[in-house]
Amino acid sequence: MYNNYKKLNYQIFNSGNTLLLDNYHHFKNKTDDILNLINSENTLTNNLMSDMETTQNNIYNELKNYLVESYSTHPIPMNLNGWSSKYKYYKRFEEGKSYPIYCRKNDNNEEILLDENLLSESKSFFSLSNFTVSKDDKLMCYGLDLKGDELYELKLINIETKEEIKHNIPKIQYSVYELIGNVVYYLKSNEKNRLFELYKYDLTTNVNEKLYEEKNEKYELSISVSNNNKYLFLNIYSFDNNEVHYINLLTNEMKLFLERKKNHLYDISYSNNRFYIVTNKDDSTNFKVMYCKESDTTNWQEYIKYDENITITNLIELKNYLLIEFKNKGINYVRIKNDNLDLVINMKNIYVYEIGSYDSNTILLGYNSLNTPFSLYEYNLLENNNKLVYTKPINNYNKDEYFADTIYVKNYEVDVPISIIYKKELFNEGKNPLYLYGYGAYGVTIEQEFNFRILPLLNKGFVYVIAHVRGGGFLGKSWYDDGKLLNKMNSFKDFIKCAEFLIEEKYTYESGITIEGRSAGGLLVGACSVMRPDLFNGVIAGVPFVDVLNTLNDTSLPLTVQEYDQWGDPNDGVFFRYIKKYCPYYNIKKNNYPNFLITGGITDPRVSYWEPLKFGIKLKEYNVRNDNLILIKIDNDSGHFGNFDRYKYLEEVAFKYSFVLKIYNIIYELSE
Repeated sequence: MYNNYKKLNYQIFNSGNTLLLDNYHHFKNKTDDILNLINSENTLTNNLMSDMETTQNNIYNELKNYLVESYSTHPIPMNLNGWSSKYKYYKRFEEGKSYPIYCRKNDNNEEILLDENLLSESKSFFSLSNFTVSKDDKLMCYGLDLKGDELYELKLINIETKEEIKHNIPKIQYSVYELIGNVVYYLKSNEKNRLFELYKYDLTTNVNEKLYEEKNEKYELSISVSNNNKYLFLNIYSFDNNEVHYINLLTNEMKLFLERKKNHLYDISYSNNRFYIVTNKDDSTNFKVMYCKESDTTNWQEYIKYDENITITNLIELKNYLLIEFKNKGINYVRIKNDNLDLVINMKNIYVYEIGSYDSNTILLGYNSLNTPFSLYEYNLLENNNKLVYTKPINNYNKDEYFADTIYVKNYEVDVPISIIYKKELFNEGKNPLYLYGYGAYGVTIEQEFNFRILPLLNKGFVYVIAHVRGGGFLGKSWYDDGKLLNKMNSFKDFIKCAEFLIEEKYTYESGITIEGRSAGGLLVGACSVMRPDLFNGVIAGVPFVDVLNTLNDTSLPLTVQEYDQWGDPNDGVFFRYIKKYCPYYNIKKNNYPNFLITGGITDPRVSYWEPLKFGIKLKEYNVRNDNLILIKIDNDSGHFGNFDRYKYLEEVAFKYSFVLKIYNIIYELSE
């Protein structure tokens, strides 16, 4: 049947006028035929999964049994006065309601500021992002996306009068803005979704003023504000270098801190007439900290010496302290430092959740682990002690029933870390099905965080594993560098080796592994499943970046040129040949493929819908098995991140896991 959708088409690459046959290239044209194909594939998927409806409902109900439907987040201040502020802000969830309610309280008197449930009524897609309150507690601001294309309409509300403040600010990509007094600083995107201009909008005069434009397509912009509210920082960055400009928010004077230089990455913070610089200068691959006087930004002095075993991930400035977040062997720590103090907080897997204000002596630390729900600790910087103040509630859960650990897998010259969790009483050496998750790109770390949504799998005897392969950031910047550009094959080799190890060490059995990855993680599982289809029982490829060559060859698509520093430019013959070795779409051939569930979003601006669609259709064309499932599910109402409705999201999870149980022939009954 799929021959009806094939059209002879050659993609031409500039490197020697290379030709590649792509019979499904025309899928990117959203014609009626292609929309009909999407709808027919969605219908086919639903039909083939109809026998799992009871299982899907049971999984959904179990997930709801864990979910505490009515709860509040921990209150935090947004005023300049920090913990002594009049108001503390939090989100409240109510049973049966899909979205949060934004509130604040003065003592114990609650005031409802915004109810997402009312705003989302009758909307097929709804996303609210970057909710902010002005430092004087008078204005609230947030972005609204009703399509899934990540273009947000900015809403400004007077809290006292509840009146919406009219403005001339265009839609903002990714809802990137800063509200400072009577001014909104925001980043504007071009037609390719690249954030390339910085604007200042005055709410009093309704004047938009462009402050900066970056014309080089390899660079994008981000903004942040110093904790003492003196400077706005404008970061102009690519994957391998950047430069920072700083704007005095009192005088509006804008200065360049240090111009961009090949392979130099740095970030700056400001406190007490000093700039602190986190930098990879002097071959400090995993970063060190330097400082300079505010009056002389050229004379950098060393503040924290470089240690190749430590990766500095963030620096947060307070009036009396610096808080340095860092990783050691993948574990997150926080260091407290000033000119008279230098200590590491004696807690693992923590990060700075909230400081309150610039002159605060009390902070909140966030804590997570694979088998421990999210918690907050109040840490007193003067006394160096902490106390537990909040734990995200979860029903019917006992952490003592679950084993969690980090294990290292030998893969030639490197040891690849894997995070593993399973239910102790159900572990049976060499008998358990296994669920292996991976990402491995952009230096992103899939953290060892608690996820109650995997509990239905654990309760059916699955071992759940995260493979921290090269290309991710679990072991630092060098770990990331070893899995990108002409080192990208290392990501796939690591992932395959982890799967083999888990079979050899009897955490599972041959053909007992299902793998999942999303976006660039979809590339990871897509490539590995095409390279080693014999190794896996199931593959869940969420919004997968699997048509790498064609996407990188089309500079009209969002963010393509910036991606060259991550994957390489296929118009360069060296990169073309290398990418072609692993590009999942172009490596499909006649073979016995695993079971697949391939998902996409019709409005996805990051991985276009045609990538999962083409990948799935071509797999069906070349698959020689007749006893497996290759399912395609393209959501007609959402983008890259799926549904933000918490109940609909649980439905998506339940559908995914019902697919997994189906391919293992596991009968599911709702746990007591």
